[in-house]
Amino acid sequence: MNFKTTYILFGFLAGVFILLAFALFMDPGAVDSAAFIFPSMRSGKNTIQVDEVDRVEVDRKKPVAEKLVFELDPATKRWNMTAPRSTRTDKFAIQEIVRQLREAKPDTEADRPSNLAQWGLDDPSAIITLKKKESEHTISLKVGNTSPGESSAVVYLLSSDNPKSPIAVKKSLIDGLFKPQVAFREKDLLSPSVSDIKSFKLEETGRKSVAVAMTGESKWRYAEPVSYGEADFDGGENNDPLKVSGGVRGLLMNISNLKVEYKDEKNNDFVSDESPDLAKYKLDVAKDKVLQLSIERIEEGNKTSNPKLIVAVGEKVGESKDKFYAMLDDGKKEIVRISVASIEPLLRLIADPEGLRDRTLVKAGALDKPDAITLKNSYGSLEFQRMDPAKPWMLYRPGKDVPDAINEVSVTNLISVFGQKGQIKSFIDTPAKDSDLELDKPLAELSIYIDGIDKTPKKEEPKEEKKDEAKKDDKAKEEKKEIKMEVKPSLKPGDPKVKVLFGKRENGLVVFKRIADKETTYGRVPETLLDKLKESPLAYLDTFVPKFSESMDLGENVTKLSISRAGKTFEVSRDKKEDPWKIVLPPEQAGKNADAGLVMNALGALNNLKANKLVAEKAPEGELNREYGLNPASIKAVVTLGKDKDAKTFEYGFGKESPDKTGIYARQAWRDFVFITDRFVTNALEAELQDLVVFPKLDPAKIESIKLTGWQSLLGSPFTIELERKDKSWIAKAPAEFKLDPVKAEVLATALATLKAEKFVSFSAGVKAEQELDLAKGALQVEFKIQGEKESQKLLVGKMDGDKSYFATSGKFADVFLIPKNAFESMRVKPAYFSP
Repeated sequence: MNFKTTYILFGFLAGVFILLAFALFMDPGAVDSAAFIFPSMRSGKNTIQVDEVDRVEVDRKKPVAEKLVFELDPATKRWNMTAPRSTRTDKFAIQEIVRQLREAKPDTEADRPSNLAQWGLDDPSAIITLKKKESEHTISLKVGNTSPGESSAVVYLLSSDNPKSPIAVKKSLIDGLFKPQVAFREKDLLSPSVSDIKSFKLEETGRKSVAVAMTGESKWRYAEPVSYGEADFDGGENNDPLKVSGGVRGLLMNISNLKVEYKDEKNNDFVSDESPDLAKYKLDVAKDKVLQLSIERIEEGNKTSNPKLIVAVGEKVGESKDKFYAMLDDGKKEIVRISVASIEPLLRLIADPEGLRDRTLVKAGALDKPDAITLKNSYGSLEFQRMDPAKPWMLYRPGKDVPDAINEVSVTNLISVFGQKGQIKSFIDTPAKDSDLELDKPLAELSIYIDGIDKTPKKEEPKEEKKDEAKKDDKAKEEKKEIKMEVKPSLKPGDPKVKVLFGKRENGLVVFKRIADKETTYGRVPETLLDKLKESPLAYLDTFVPKFSESMDLGENVTKLSISRAGKTFEVSRDKKEDPWKIVLPPEQAGKNADAGLVMNALGALNNLKANKLVAEKAPEGELNREYGLNPASIKAVVTLGKDKDAKTFEYGFGKESPDKTGIYARQAWRDFVFITDRFVTNALEAELQDLVVFPKLDPAKIESIKLTGWQSLLGSPFTIELERKDKSWIAKAPAEFKLDPVKAEVLATALATLKAEKFVSFSAGVKAEQELDLAKGALQVEFKIQGEKESQKLLVGKMDGDKSYFATSGKFADVFLIPKNAFESMRVKPAYFSP
């Protein structure tokens, strides 16, 4: 056998398995239909599926004769009981009978009586008949005796498929056959499905009717009163179906949940009154206080029906007084009881018809990717446009040739605020004249466009200025003709998607007039919405603060940093990136090292400056000082990139604290904007820039000798100890008999190498007597030599400043600074510290 033949055989077998699996999926019982009480329902030419039955008869002979007949209405696809009475029927109860008969299997382990009489099938207690749709084909089942027991009970049957072979079936498998008549009645009163309801209407004695109808997907409008306009489909945050706050959807859920409670034959809310007197149940529409609820619902085949429920709301009934009598207005006068809780939302709506009104000022449809927004207020007309949803918004303003880049979040917030639910606090359904509501001269106006920009390519030639023969030559004219002006896109003719005008203020609210889809609505919203629209253009402009460097290495090209504060200027500079920062100003610190970390902190604070809020676009000079403290600035910082002719400077100013105490006013000299930035930014600019390391780059391992002189207050005259590094350890060179602990000598060397000043007291001004930086007054002098250097370095430790620091001085600069107490406290007390 070759490979090709093998492949063909495997393919054939796979096909057989697939067909078998499909057959099992479509009808699991088709494989062995003989195992069921009605094999013909599952195989042969007269198979019957559950949904193919249109008539069911349950003819009960005993203990009480009763014939139940159920028929499927071909028009509505609803089941109805036609005998012994005409009433709506629970389709699931009927389908359960059909399904159970189709699925039931004989119990082969049950006892088998010897004759039909013992089976109870010579005179059956009931006969069940099923008829197939569009056919005269029927099947029937005779029901005999039932064995004792509950879960183990079996029923003896004789089916039309095997009329001579009685069988036993567990009663639990066909319990649908034994339900009482009332169990088959329809429990759903109007519509079990929310999606089938297309409109509803409420009428109550003594009140105006309320009607709401669907106009589109999730869109509903008032039909009565028609002036109420759109209804809120989703409602507020509370979507409890028993509350009007759930919107139209919540109310539809409530309507679809209007049911008759049923537990068993004795415990249910069907009223068993064959010929009821409507007056008895307070359901006389002409005389009693009733609520009438009508709906339009879609039936099978896209047909419609208009059921109406009448509820006697004038009197609560039941043991707990938690029910109302009700009936469907279908001429059958079938009285039921329904819960008061299920009707209360409907009563609240008809008592307050505005309960479902849509209180969103600008609907989501108008906010679905708008491409133009026009805002008019005291600052003029602000036009926001976006040619492409993927591109940023641009702001066009009167008197400006080019658009402004804006803060995207600000426009998003604007759209979000006006699209929030519940903004409309009240409606004005009979408005006065616009002039009476101050809408003829509105305080602000908002227009939103969708696909409103005319995207036809346009070109605009620049206007020629008047000729001045004395100043313009032909070459200048040619250059001017080459200038291309940016053209603001035009809006298409027609009205915006929505337009809102704001007028008269009233007790924290403001009157509005909304024009949307050729419908005008008046009402009141919180003044905060008006305040949002009255903001200046600055509220929308891009708050990005330009940087002096985009490099990852912030100080790569910076050659100078100057900071002026409190009338004094501090300046550091370097020639190249590799060079250390040196202090230039103030003069008394000139030439000293600056702390590179503190310099970078200051540069980082300036380069990463953020504008929390723009407060002025171009403030007058007087206002810069009076309002913002920026002329002159409290702190001025200048960053210089490059050197000599290539040098470029970036100047920053920082002024007063903002009124809300959250930040300070700031400004970049090359831009006109004044903005508020974080207060902590100036912390880096107020730090001392001088390097606090007393002996920079000192390696303790290269200290070859240390000489300590002091302790005069203890010994009466200065005492000197000379230490020398030898064979990687320390020895006492003088006095010769001094016993030295070499570990403590190494600790001193390390302390010198890591010593940092806590702060500088004075620069190049010499020492003061009260600092006691004098050996005669008890000071300690530490003099040490570094390998490879000729000159030694000194540290003079004087008096305590408070209880945590010593005054000290060192090096060629006559600076006085404070050092930590713990570094030299023990050795300063007595020379014996250095002994074992």
